[in-house]
Amino acid sequence: MQSMARQSRRPAAAVGAVLFTLLFAKSAAAQCKVQEWYPGTVYYDTARLARETNAVVYGATQTVERELAPFLRRQDEDDEFVVTVFYGYSQIRNAARAPAYVTGCDEQGFVFVPYDLFAYNMAFGFRYEDFAAFYSASGAGGAFVSNGLDRFAQGLKQWNMGIVNSVAAPLLGDRSVAVSGFDMEDSDPVAEEFNRIELDYIVGAQYENEYLNARAGYVASSGFYGHAEVRGLRLFATSVLTNEFEDLAYIAAGFSSLRGFSEDLQEAIGRTSLFARKIQYESPRLTQPATFERIGPGTNAIDFWTAHLEQQDLADYIDAQLAVAVQPRTLLHIGRVGVHTPNHHVKELLAENPEAVKDVKEGVSAGLNLGVVNLPPMPYYAEKGGAAFSATAEVRANIKNEMSLQLMYRYNDPDLLAVFPYAVGASAFTVAFNVAGR
Repeated sequence: MQSMARQSRRPAAAVGAVLFTLLFAKSAAAQCKVQEWYPGTVYYDTARLARETNAVVYGATQTVERELAPFLRRQDEDDEFVVTVFYGYSQIRNAARAPAYVTGCDEQGFVFVPYDLFAYNMAFGFRYEDFAAFYSASGAGGAFVSNGLDRFAQGLKQWNMGIVNSVAAPLLGDRSVAVSGFDMEDSDPVAEEFNRIELDYIVGAQYENEYLNARAGYVASSGFYGHAEVRGLRLFATSVLTNEFEDLAYIAAGFSSLRGFSEDLQEAIGRTSLFARKIQYESPRLTQPATFERIGPGTNAIDFWTAHLEQQDLADYIDAQLAVAVQPRTLLHIGRVGVHTPNHHVKELLAENPEAVKDVKEGVSAGLNLGVVNLPPMPYYAEKGGAAFSATAEVRANIKNEMSLQLMYRYNDPDLLAVFPYAVGASAFTVAFNVAGR
């Protein structure tokens, strides 16, 4: 079986060619139709899982940790009040796939139809002196795409729906929202079932002083989010409970930055993080239910435990990531090295030590990370596992420590595969921005 995404595309040499493509591509795409789907197989349930589970909980949690927390951090005694807003959007190509029988396409017959994901996060936070409140909404949309035009149209539609649904999530609650396809002429029950957006959100409060930083929040999908950090030791723990507070879906604990080195050595080696993490994956729900007693007695969840060592700003220009998977199988999970221009990690330093970035008013930086990501075999996701090339290219723009714009291209990125372990070979484009007013 081959992907339908590999259709011939001719680059437009003039504006007229672009207009011709936009006007007539829809009629050409309409000839390419799915005659029969095969729901009930592991491929279809993996597509459902891709938008329903970790994409939502993990996305909302990481938005609070990485995007809100740095700007909510109090910089000095005169920094009494701050309001911050974040929005991020990612389009993930070929995150999953499903078999179907198609006609009228360049490649017809039995093929794998690509399933793209559209992940978005919006967050608001404000702080007065030592107390803060925050709201983080996360959504994951999915859609079967038959050609480049369909993929482009779905991206535009999901971008707009992401903004609206993120703001309205407290009114909508954790729910599923249908997204219609590009071609509205024919109804496709299977596509209608899978072309949807799943919503979740966290609302909570934070308190910090010179010794402690603590956050807690309610997860709309019947859960709890908590984070605590001992400031002097940089020792932290984060957890997320779901499923009526019964399942520990996510936990991370360790040192956000190792201390105790001399000042000169600390400046030379940069920031060192050491932590352990568990992400809980849901096993597929097939037409003929299966149990996974060998994975975990009495449960249909798969726990993925990893240990991480991360280095930022080594000699001001170098980053490194090393991670080992412990469960369900022991293996080298991540091995990557990156290089970047100066002042690339302003946002990360802002969360840890605002004094260190006070002199960095504005600037544009770029970074590139290359290496290998290795996953254990996951036959329940129809994934054989193994090592794969990984790359992340990123451009950041910072303005007075109060505004940040981020553009990323990711291929087999570890953070991407942490959420979607079945998306090996997928690529993603991300745009995100932060704004903070003091």
